[in-house]
Amino acid sequence: MVYLYVTPIPENITEDNWFEISYHHIKNCSKLSLHGTSTYNVMIDVENIRAGNYFNYSYIYTKLLHNLGTTCFKKPKGIYLKSFCKGDWEDSPRTYQNISDYADKHGLVMTGYAYEQIVLDEAATNDHKNYVSEISIRID
Repeated sequence: MVYLYVTPIPENITEDNWFEISYHHIKNCSKLSLHGTSTYNVMIDVENIRAGNYFNYSYIYTKLLHNLGTTCFKKPKGIYLKSFCKGDWEDSPRTYQNISDYADKHGLVMTGYAYEQIVLDEAATNDHKNYVSEISIRID
């Protein structure tokens, strides 16, 4: 079982609110001694993906090494479609659309949330065109 520490993100968030929520998430991760993990991983409800709302995030999350109890979200076991996105966050809609198209073409039903996990960001490269994120979506 994969456990995630999550911070909810309200709909129609502004850039200023994004920084406040990110700061809150980072601060709580620090209090819980969750160091060394990327703090800008996000979850998106698949209904938003189907509607083309690729930036309507549901949660910021940090992957955990163990269950922290009630503050945890359990990522469901199952089969996930995965794809990698190279480039900054503005390039992710194309990847989400490719995943959706593949699922539709093969009769796969996306369910739950998409998990967008940072692989390479500004900590690893100073060129945003070289950022890499992994996107996975559970299928039935």
